[in-house]
Amino acid sequence: MRNFYLPSGTPIQLGALLGEGRQGFVFAVEGTDLFCAKIYLEHSEELARRLNSLVQAPQRNWAGDGPDHLHLAWPQSTLQDEKGVVRGVLMPYIPGVVLADLLSGQRGDVLDEPGWRTSIAVAGRLARVISLAHESGLVLGDLSPRNIMIDRRGRVTLIDCDTVQFTDTVTGRRLPAEHFTPEYLPPEAFPKPAVPLSTRHDRFGLGILICQVLMDGDHPYVGIPAGSAESNGVEDNIRHGRNRITAPGSLVPRPGTLPAELLPEDVRKLAFRCFAEGATDAAQRPTAAEWASALGRAGFELMGCRQDATHAYPAALAACPWCARAEALRVTQNAAPPGQSVPPPRPGSQPAQPNQPAQPAQPAPPQPSWAQPQSVTPARGTNGKTVAAVLAVVLLLLLVVAIASG
Repeated sequence: MRNFYLPSGTPIQLGALLGEGRQGFVFAVEGTDLFCAKIYLEHSEELARRLNSLVQAPQRNWAGDGPDHLHLAWPQSTLQDEKGVVRGVLMPYIPGVVLADLLSGQRGDVLDEPGWRTSIAVAGRLARVISLAHESGLVLGDLSPRNIMIDRRGRVTLIDCDTVQFTDTVTGRRLPAEHFTPEYLPPEAFPKPAVPLSTRHDRFGLGILICQVLMDGDHPYVGIPAGSAESNGVEDNIRHGRNRITAPGSLVPRPGTLPAELLPEDVRKLAFRCFAEGATDAAQRPTAAEWASALGRAGFELMGCRQDATHAYPAALAACPWCARAEALRVTQNAAPPGQSVPPPRPGSQPAQPNQPAQPAQPAPPQPSWAQPQSVTPARGTNGKTVAAVLAVVLLLLLVVAIASG
C-alpha cells in the first residue's frame, strides 16, 4: 500500500480498506484509530481547491455530545501523493454503523437500548445536528442514511462532509453540493437539483429520514401506486406526492406497514407540512429546529407496552401499534402455503414487486492498482403476494381503526 503525505511532508500510511463510494475509497490509517483517509479516484485542480477550502472551514473545530463524539466528520487536512498533488483528505474515524443499518431492522444489533424511545432520541439528534449545520451556512444536499453514522448510544455524526454546499471563508465563493440520493430529494429537484441549494432542499429529505427512523425503516414513499400493477420507483412517487403519511390511499397496502398514527401528534403535523403543503411550496417545510423541538417533546409523551419493554407509543393511542403489527405478521406467516415463507417487508428498501424483477446491484467503481480487491454480494429482492398477505392487511386495518377509535 502506497504512502500519502500531509502538507508538512509527514507520511501517512494507509491501512485496511474501510469502505468505498462514488468518489473513491476510505482507508484506516496505520498507527492511529482516531483518523481515516479518503483517497479520490480522480484528481483535479478544482478538487484540490475545494478540499483546501474545506480544511480551513470553521466546522473542522466542531465538537459533539461528549469528548468521544463529533457532530461532523469534517476533513482535517489534505493528503498529497509523492508529487505534491492533492489526492485525498484526512478525517476523523467515526465508530458505529451507518443509519441505513438501523433502518434495515437491526436496532437490537447496533444500539445498547434498542427501544422506540431511543429511535425518538436518534431522530431528535439528527434534526438537531442538521439544524446546527444549517445555522452555520451549510446545505448538505445528499441527505442519505449512508452519510449518517450512529454509535451504540444513539449519537449522530454526519459523514461525507466533503460533498456539502459551503462557502469558502477566504474568497467568499460558494461551493456547491456535488452528489445526491434520489430517494431523499424533494419534488422540485427532479430531474436535477438547481444550484445553489437552500436549506429547504434538505428539509424534505430530513422529513423522510425522521419518518423512517420512527417507523422502523419504512420509507414513506416506497410502494406500488394504487390501481397499478407495479411501481415506477420512489422518485416517481415523490414527484406525484404518493406516500403513506399524508396520502395512505395513494399506495397499495403492505403487510406489516405501521400506521401514520404511530407518529406523535406534533411530529405528524410536521410531516403533513413537509409532504403535503411542502410538496408544492418549499417554504412550508418544517425547519430542522422545528423537528428537533417536536421530537424533544415527544420523548416525554410516550406510553410503555405491558407486553414488550422495547415497545413505546404515543399516549394518545389506546393500544400498542407494535403489538398489532407483530400479530398481523404472525397471521400472515401462519397462513402461508406449506413450504412458503412470508417475511415482513424489508424496512428502508424498495422490495421487488410482482411483475417487477429485483434491480441488480450497481457495479463498484474501478479500484486503483494500490487498493485491495473486494468482493460484492448483490442484494436480493423479495416477492410473494399471497391471499395470506391480504388477510393480514385487513386485520391490520381493523386494528388501526380500533386504535384510532379508542
